[in-house]
Amino acid sequence: MNNKIIIQKIIRFYKKTLILIFLSWTTYSFVFEPQKKIRKIVLTTSIPMLTEKGFVDLIDSVSVIYKNDILLYELMPTYYYNFNENDSLENKHTKYKYFILKKGDKRGYIFDSLNAINSRKIDTDSILKKTGFLDPTFFNKNDCSLIKTIKNKDGFAKIETYATKKYSDNDCDTMQVYYTNKIKNIEYTLSKHLDSVSKLKVCMIKMKFNSRFVKDAKRVFPASEVTLSIKEELSNLKRYESFINHFNTNHKTNR
Repeated sequence: MNNKIIIQKIIRFYKKTLILIFLSWTTYSFVFEPQKKIRKIVLTTSIPMLTEKGFVDLIDSVSVIYKNDILLYELMPTYYYNFNENDSLENKHTKYKYFILKKGDKRGYIFDSLNAINSRKIDTDSILKKTGFLDPTFFNKNDCSLIKTIKNKDGFAKIETYATKKYSDNDCDTMQVYYTNKIKNIEYTLSKHLDSVSKLKVCMIKMKFNSRFVKDAKRVFPASEVTLSIKEELSNLKRYESFINHFNTNHKTNR
């Protein structure tokens, strides 16, 4: 008998360790330049979840697709897993919800798919808070000390390693910041400060936690790592563009 497991997950990040999506990702802080072509930016998080067998990486992603002043968020993934009668995974596919709005609008529309006809009107703040898009910046230079810099390695323009101050068991011990010179002319960023200082784009951040004893849990937690990355996808954008064009034609401003 085939078993179908449906897992829906919305990740809310923890303060100081998982507050990783900056205000520059919200609709209020974009410095828009006219975009005649459509662009898609993907934010991916990998967060370790502790199980009886150790840590398992929980991977999630949120995308923003934009053209001119229209923003389309691809979010709230639902994962479908199909298993065969031997309980082996046969295939997996993902369904997303879509939240679309015009820049500056206080309310937007959420669709269950790109083919959906009906939508629900939702406050912009409400939906972005649920997906982490209104979390404050996590990088505080007063809490981080640069201890190592490597240039032009493994396809990255620069890799920086920081020692971080620990205020609780939830704070990482070290943080690695990866830069690229290949992502250009996009408004989205993992760190406005680091982008500005380096004249590059931060494309990945790894927060490393040493093995530690946690008093509240009364146990030793093994070493682990939280990863956040950003990239631009250049293929399969026509389906988004058709959706955005249709919305733009029928859009009424909700300011």
